[in-house]
Amino acid sequence: MRISTWTRPLYLLLAISAISLLGRESALAVEALRSMSWHHEPGKYAELRLGDQPVLRYMLQPLDESTEQSRFETYKVFHHLFAPSNGQLLTNGPTGEEPYSQEVLYPHHRGLYYGFNKITYGDGQQADTWHCNHGESQQHVEILAEETGPDYGSHRLAINWQGQDGNVFAKELREVSAKVFPQYTQIDFVSTLESAVDGDIHLDGDPQHAGVQFRAIDSVAKENASQTYYLRTDGKGAPGETRNWNHKDLDDPMNSQCVDRPWNAQSFVVDGKRYTAIYLDNPANPKPARYSERDYGRFGSYFVHDLKPGRPLKVRYRIILLEGETTVEDCQEFSQQFVFPDVAAEEGDNLPPEGFIALFNGKDLTGWKGLVGNPKTRATQSAEELAKNQAAADELMRKHWSVVNNVLAYDGSRAGANLCTEKDYSNFELTLDWRIEPTGDSGVYLRGSPQVQMWDTQHEPFFKNGADQGSGSLWNNQKHPRFPLVHADNPAGEWNTFHIRMVGDSATIKLNDQLVVDNTVLENYWERDQPIYPTGQIELQKHDGVLLFKNIFLRELP
Repeated sequence: MRISTWTRPLYLLLAISAISLLGRESALAVEALRSMSWHHEPGKYAELRLGDQPVLRYMLQPLDESTEQSRFETYKVFHHLFAPSNGQLLTNGPTGEEPYSQEVLYPHHRGLYYGFNKITYGDGQQADTWHCNHGESQQHVEILAEETGPDYGSHRLAINWQGQDGNVFAKELREVSAKVFPQYTQIDFVSTLESAVDGDIHLDGDPQHAGVQFRAIDSVAKENASQTYYLRTDGKGAPGETRNWNHKDLDDPMNSQCVDRPWNAQSFVVDGKRYTAIYLDNPANPKPARYSERDYGRFGSYFVHDLKPGRPLKVRYRIILLEGETTVEDCQEFSQQFVFPDVAAEEGDNLPPEGFIALFNGKDLTGWKGLVGNPKTRATQSAEELAKNQAAADELMRKHWSVVNNVLAYDGSRAGANLCTEKDYSNFELTLDWRIEPTGDSGVYLRGSPQVQMWDTQHEPFFKNGADQGSGSLWNNQKHPRFPLVHADNPAGEWNTFHIRMVGDSATIKLNDQLVVDNTVLENYWERDQPIYPTGQIELQKHDGVLLFKNIFLRELP
């Protein structure tokens, strides 16, 4: 079933049915009964419900070290997930309603969880927030906010990561939301982690005990592991077959199949019914992401990262929890919706005005190539070297640049590179529409040289570099003006339009019909003692964060 047929919210279907059967007043009562709400069991959990049916449950018990059993049950926080149609508990871990047995297979894997088993910081201090066997813990501090709607609920949480000495070494702001559709639930997991100590915190681990992971309920391990299978970008695996990144042998050929997947899906059986959990990894999350799978119901990925003071780590993941099975095509569509929400061209887009050509045809990447070095280094390469490097660059390009609903899109990965025109240009007029997301940063290279600047001009950390003055500037200039004449940006998340005229060594630029650069020399960034190259490729600069372009038109000038 294509997911386009799934996306009408469940509450609307219920309301429509109720209206037809009961009349409008009764239907409104039914809809109210089936709306989302938060329910609290003080000191145990906060549960999001659709009507009286649980959707997710946040386990928030304070650390209790009065007995071995109480510590075992309370040393870390996590989220339970429930089946979309009947409220069946689908994840492992303490429930807050009955004792948690230490006979559970691998009881440290719990629900939807985030942590690392090899953390170092300070003067040789270590922490394992996965097993928490040496005094470590993750502790709930506060529910900062809760929201609900007819088919949606979210909460924002403050969580402390505590070391072996019981002191807080990192603070986390976690936002978890759920949106219920007729045949699946969409769970979004967003975490911002910041250091609470001086110096770096090194986050590390192994594929089984670090990162963000999903663990199915223990009955999957004890009764139905042989029925578990994984669906990956290359198709459906055999029951019981798993693929895992081998941290003990980095040359293991399997590792290439277990790194930087855009998504992974586990299909498992609980009480005779099959469910599928799709794990979506945002390309902007730290990379490489190393994946792990187990037939007993745990899967996910982890990364290595140095958390620096004043530079929080933000990660985004999405879980699609559905009943039954799914397909590679549906998983890919879920992934695209996650990375590029609400992206679509309008009628008439990508059709060039008279006298211009379309550099982007609105359909595919024809006319574009990956980036190889820079003009100076490319000039030193033999034809054979250049061809080899270009092939590798094109392969990388296709992993991260794509066409989404007739819009040219970069997925936000830190691993990608600039997108370049296959043809070189000398003098020209260039127009293009561009959109960056909040905290975004990008630019347009002219004749292969940086750059006409694009960024989120309301993001305060960028102000020290001049972002508050606006986009459209020749930011890398040193001798000639480098900032725009006026601030002409639309806010991040909205479309902007450049009109760029490049003649000789000078550029004139309008942003949203306002003059921001007036016949200013573009300096040669690669060879500062030389003028700008007479010809060169046009490049769309990648940066961390999603980038969108359309209506890219060019007219060559004498």
